[in-house]
Amino acid sequence: MAQQALRAPWVALITHAIAALIGIAFVPAMAGRYLLAAVVFGGVQEAVSALTRYRHWEPWRFLLSSAVTGIVIAVPLWFAFDVAALPVWGAIGFAVLFVIGPVAWTLVGLGLGGALRRAGVIRA
Repeated sequence: MAQQALRAPWVALITHAIAALIGIAFVPAMAGRYLLAAVVFGGVQEAVSALTRYRHWEPWRFLLSSAVTGIVIAVPLWFAFDVAALPVWGAIGFAVLFVIGPVAWTLVGLGLGGALRRAGVIRA
């Protein structure tokens, strides 16, 4: 949502870092995990933005970064949760949800960011 609304470099990393700090305030024992998640999520979004030189803000760019993020997170968690030991439907559900979940939330963020922009909250 922040990248859609502000459309500037470093927005993804900064907003994910802020979210991690808020999470750490509630669960300090998870500090490392929150910070790692902020670097992974924000890093993938910033990498896709940097590849397009911060010039393309079409929905495909956001959807691409969210799908890549889902895959990047799903692979290590597949092994951590031993998903291969689950029934086939559970393994398929795990994989689908880890890719579809971030894409769905990205669509929500795009909608909200676009609404803020159209409402005049964010000025060009």
